[in-house]
Amino acid sequence: MARGQKDYAGSSQKTVGATLSDMGELAARLGSIVTFDRRGDIILLDDFEDPLMKWNLSGEALGFAGRLDQTGAKTGSQCLKITSPADTDKNVAANRRIDYVGAPRLGQEVSFSRLSSVGYIENRMDVFTGSRKVEFRLKYDQDAGTLSYYDVDGAWQVLASGLTLAVASFYYWTWKLVGDATEEKYARALLGSREHDLSSIAAKASDDTTEASVLVFITSASVNAEARSVLYDHYILTMNEP
Repeated sequence: MARGQKDYAGSSQKTVGATLSDMGELAARLGSIVTFDRRGDIILLDDFEDPLMKWNLSGEALGFAGRLDQTGAKTGSQCLKITSPADTDKNVAANRRIDYVGAPRLGQEVSFSRLSSVGYIENRMDVFTGSRKVEFRLKYDQDAGTLSYYDVDGAWQVLASGLTLAVASFYYWTWKLVGDATEEKYARALLGSREHDLSSIAAKASDDTTEASVLVFITSASVNAEARSVLYDHYILTMNEP
């Protein structure tokens, strides 16, 4: 029997302090990056503290860049810094492919900090089931002040407007996108304190025999033909989302 606890219960009254029974809270207190939206089971965590950057880079024009950065991490000593090309409305994307185990609802959460204005940033998951490709995409357009989702016809639809996200050193916003690959529908989207129910919205889907996997992207775009950098930290991919 563990000392300090009764043999018939997981907790007991203390004179000073309190017993902690929430394992998620315990993990957070011990340094886990899962502190924003704690729903879902973890598939992948990346706090970008390893010396090797485990993400691929792609861009719509020459001049994009990406590296681990030690100047503005949300926590720890490093984050991911990606820089868009110095070309009008051209983007840079960090992407990574992960095995897909068939869990229907997936969630992608990441925190971002902008050192200056950007054209837009995007949160994207392409889910390949082995026979279908389902696209879940969420975009924040800074100039328009809008949050939009990518609809079943491949067009952007405004979800929220009038948004102004602060730009400041060490100021991170967190957003999360959840989609159901089995139903081929969105589930919900979170940006800071705002949560949007997307459960009635169909995602863009097509026949595709690519091996079952999830291709995830975190993207940012240039503005006024000038290169722009965004810092990313606390990347979390989940499954079995409620």
